[in-house]
Amino acid sequence: MSSLLDVCDQLRFLSMRSCDCGPQSVLKIDTPRSQLMELVFDMFIRVDLIQVPKLMHVVCDILVFESPAIVFGHVPLLHGISLSSMIMNQPPLMLSNWLSNVRSLSTLTLDFKNWEIWIKPEGPKRLSLIFSKLRDLHLCGIFFSEYNLEWTLYLLEAAPSLKNFFLKVQRHKCARVYKVIDDQQRTSLQWKASSDFKHHSLNLLDIEGFEVEYKLMKYIRHVMKLAEQLKMIRLQHKEPCDGCDANGRLGFNSSGSEIDTDLTRDILAQGFSAMEIIIV
Repeated sequence: MSSLLDVCDQLRFLSMRSCDCGPQSVLKIDTPRSQLMELVFDMFIRVDLIQVPKLMHVVCDILVFESPAIVFGHVPLLHGISLSSMIMNQPPLMLSNWLSNVRSLSTLTLDFKNWEIWIKPEGPKRLSLIFSKLRDLHLCGIFFSEYNLEWTLYLLEAAPSLKNFFLKVQRHKCARVYKVIDDQQRTSLQWKASSDFKHHSLNLLDIEGFEVEYKLMKYIRHVMKLAEQLKMIRLQHKEPCDGCDANGRLGFNSSGSEIDTDLTRDILAQGFSAMEIIIV
């Protein structure tokens, strides 16, 4: 692959999806003269980016990865990373080690595919340098029946420049195509942000999979309290599912009426001013 990129030195975008590369395939890219700016792949268990000086964005969407799924070498312009996977029989990923060579990160997407939260607990200060330029954070595929969202606050504390925070939670049991692992194997999410920290940059909190329930309402109000510049909260109800018991919307009543929406908005906004709350 490195030889191909050397020959095609003007190649800017490379997508490798559904490639039959054989089991346990590892891709190594060492191309100091390459003009490659975006890389997308979904079949390799690991990609080693040894030297890709023009690379700006990498997307990895694989079922199960070898930890870490991407090894970052000399990638000085890289600012967008998306990793979508589940993890089984692998140690959790320590973000401070995994991203230690990425110094311009502005957009990060982590999709857990409704499975395990596969990142390792660590203090926000360990991530503060790596996340110093982070503007957009997407955390997707969080199975809300087993995990709350309090653990996400340590990432918020570690990213003082964050503007937009996107969360996508899943409630449908049918989304879990594999047997749920037992409590002894589950990643411990005992991550705590500082009790007194304030965020001075966050403008948008966007939650997909919203339902009116105590844990989620408490979390939203917690973010509203600590994010002093928060201007908009966008809450998107989950879609009804015919494949499991989670049919329709939960909350004051299943109709999702305008009265219920207004009441939910009033409860969230109580004690706060100049806050736009959109519920769809």
